[in-house]
Amino acid sequence: MVPWMDRPDRFRRRGETNGRLPWLALVAGLVLLAAGVAAHASDEHGELTFHDEQDGDATRSLSCEFWVRAEGFEATNGTLAITHDGDGNHTHTVANWSANGTDRFHLGPLSHHDHDAGQAWLQANLSGNHSTQAYAVNHTACEETPADEEPLPGESSEPCDGPPEVDAYHDGLAIVVHWGFQDDADGYLVNRSVQGERNFTTIAQLDQDETDHRDANVDKGTTYTYIVTVLDEDGDPGRPCDHVQITARDTRPPPCPSDVQAQPQEGGAIELAWSGSAQADAYKIYRATGNGSLGKIQSVQEPGYVDENTEEDQTYRYRVVGADEDGESEDCPILEATAIPTFPTTATVGFAIVGSVACLALARRRG
Repeated sequence: MVPWMDRPDRFRRRGETNGRLPWLALVAGLVLLAAGVAAHASDEHGELTFHDEQDGDATRSLSCEFWVRAEGFEATNGTLAITHDGDGNHTHTVANWSANGTDRFHLGPLSHHDHDAGQAWLQANLSGNHSTQAYAVNHTACEETPADEEPLPGESSEPCDGPPEVDAYHDGLAIVVHWGFQDDADGYLVNRSVQGERNFTTIAQLDQDETDHRDANVDKGTTYTYIVTVLDEDGDPGRPCDHVQITARDTRPPPCPSDVQAQPQEGGAIELAWSGSAQADAYKIYRATGNGSLGKIQSVQEPGYVDENTEEDQTYRYRVVGADEDGESEDCPILEATAIPTFPTTATVGFAIVGSVACLALARRRG
């Protein structure tokens, strides 16, 4: 399990027990910094109200999902943050907002981060290095979404820390995971799960200037999911923004067929035989006359081919290669074979003698 998956902020509303839900008290306070300077907190920058339903009345007792409305804001954009401790060490951005030139905005549905039921503090951080006061709210207990139903990074609108896009491609039997460079990252973690599971394992930790990882520990036909997480200057992982899923396959061309033989046959044909390859989808036969250039004469699905387009006493050179969607076998051996002349059979000789005698007798009668 990677660190970001431990966060219980993907919740559903839990039903009340005996008509009541317990409230858990958590220690208070909110310390927020913007651009390295303590933000100025004052009601003069606008007022936030909190709502248990989208069109419900204002309340400080919130469900797992809640909505926020703001009025009287001069700033055109900012963020909404939540904290659960007095040191501000567990402060998270839960939404980004833009007033679009007005003095009000609505956000939601939103969810609490890191903690179940209890008390939390919400505050809007405004452009221009200002913020509202910290509003104390209570929120009900939430139950965590089953792991196999949790959205992967990039499947929800949750705020994230990057990198914004992750992709992957095949390199032989290996898989290469690639992402864009991020200035504020101190490093990256590459996390992987197998066959769609949500149990991720960190397989690599890389420096800031590294933007790809070659995963050679894969099995052909197995599907892998990769997530790349940025590390801050303290080595703490952020929230990933994207994932990529890919099924491993061998993109190398198939190996050369083995035990290739070229055997001349009576009648002038030449029979080619070889042992098949599990990786090849087909086999291509190349031929050259004498010392000429090789050219493809046939493609077959199964091992074996008889070349009947020959001339007696002519020597031919053959190459048999395996082929699939990734190409053809390389540097396969070349074999030589000479077509056997067609010798007359006993019956043919007999007919020829009888015919000759008959022709001779006929000539004598005429003479």
